[in-house]
Amino acid sequence: MSQATTEAALQAAAQHLVILNAVEAVGVAWYDQSRRDFIWAALVGPTENKTELASLAQRVFNTGSAIRESRAGGWVWGAPVNGTTLHGALVAIGSSASASHQGLLDVLGEAAVLAADLATERQRSARLHRWLTSAGRSVAAGNLLMGFAHRINNPLTTIIGEAQLLQTEPLNPSLMASLGAIERAGQRIRTTVQAVVQFTNSNGALEYTDVNATVETALGLVTSQLEGAGVRLTARLTPNLPSVHANTAALSEAWVHLLINAWQAIPGGQAGEIRLATTNRNGYILVTVSDSGPVSVRRRRLVQPFASDTRGELFLAWDILTRAGGQVIVASRPGIGTTIGVRLPLKTAPK
Repeated sequence: MSQATTEAALQAAAQHLVILNAVEAVGVAWYDQSRRDFIWAALVGPTENKTELASLAQRVFNTGSAIRESRAGGWVWGAPVNGTTLHGALVAIGSSASASHQGLLDVLGEAAVLAADLATERQRSARLHRWLTSAGRSVAAGNLLMGFAHRINNPLTTIIGEAQLLQTEPLNPSLMASLGAIERAGQRIRTTVQAVVQFTNSNGALEYTDVNATVETALGLVTSQLEGAGVRLTARLTPNLPSVHANTAALSEAWVHLLINAWQAIPGGQAGEIRLATTNRNGYILVTVSDSGPVSVRRRRLVQPFASDTRGELFLAWDILTRAGGQVIVASRPGIGTTIGVRLPLKTAPK
């Protein structure tokens, strides 16, 4: 049942209450937090009653409790409607106070709760569909990148080898300098290609992993984009960190997700800063990613992947890191920014 069909059913039920003379006017309203106003799923009755219904709905929503009051020649009635995430009020104005009429309102209230739950589930289903579509595209893109990287690697090996071979010949200094520049450029391309291959192959076995190496791989993949966007990126990596037991490619992917999330938190067109650091703590490695972006509620909703105000990058990083035995902590301070800390447990490699 679509949302339009659900609202039509509520509208029909409300219309029947009026036709049966059970009430003079009735309404079912959802409260829209972004608009700070009600959206009416059903509103039936004389025009002059609509203002009173709206005022009654606001009272019910603000107090969170039912209202039953006498009015000239009749009564007003209201009850909160609370679904999983959709909240509102059922309100009515009437002149009869029979038990059957009260029962009809109760039934309509139950229908409104079911409608709210249905609307919530439809929203979740739509978000899940978008996530799965995105994941499928990411897998396809990863496969494409793998093939592309392998196709680049073969001619690149030839270019580097030929440049190295020619440098053994007695050539003039300017030509030797050019050959050296070609070799260095080729090596940089090779490093980038290897990082791409490693990044897209995130389903490998667990191994004793150098955390700093995985961070450097991630930095190599995103630094140019961040600098091009005017974001200053600084990294402070503690040398000689102990190994952790994890999948190397998956850790690199997690750092990329956290760096992209930090980048997305900085408003477009504004200069921002992202800081990444690694530290050896007692029993674990601490990796922190801090940004200067504004603090919002969604930045604290780390592990709710289908909530409308959660960024996918955060959840993807959380999923990878918790599967590696890590713990993810978010700390935000208005006016300063947000820091995401990751604790990775140490595991000594066998000698």
